[in-house]
Amino acid sequence: MGNISGNHDSTRLATVLDETNLRTYYLMEFVLPGIPFVYYGDEIAMEQDQDMPSKDGGFYRTGCRTPMQWDLSKNGGFSKTDKELYLPTFVVNKVNVEDAKKDKNSIYNYIKKLIEIRKQYPQLTSQDCEVIEEENIITIKRQDLTLIMNFSDKVMNIDGDKYIIGSNKNKNTLNKFESVLLK
Repeated sequence: MGNISGNHDSTRLATVLDETNLRTYYLMEFVLPGIPFVYYGDEIAMEQDQDMPSKDGGFYRTGCRTPMQWDLSKNGGFSKTDKELYLPTFVVNKVNVEDAKKDKNSIYNYIKKLIEIRKQYPQLTSQDCEVIEEENIITIKRQDLTLIMNFSDKVMNIDGDKYIIGSNKNKNTLNKFESVLLK
């Protein structure tokens, strides 16, 4: 069983979620049992052209199939050809792999940190999992690790000493749509 961020048939997450929600989603994906799978481009928060014309029956899905944005060079670094690409690069994307690697706060580096954490804590590869929902706060327990996702309007105080990683920058509070993994 695996947890997927997307695929060639679904809208890219960054098209519909802001950065905080993306971080909460990826934290949940890497904490849940199963193998996390990040669809190409999702690790740099690539968006898609919602109005891209259908190509070969791709319909709404065509926009999520555009080439990976590697850098700011021609065709996003995907190809050096002077000919037209089968699908164009999506120029609205302000993200690319080269810049994401350099930005320590990028989604790319956040996902790399989640991979490290998953390797560091074997609890995250077990099947033990308890999910609790109470007043729009979802808690996922993985043995001695706890993921808290706040979907309520309340600001929650959390124990910053137990902080492993979060979607937010504040280790002591959790606002709406923010999440944190605690030990």
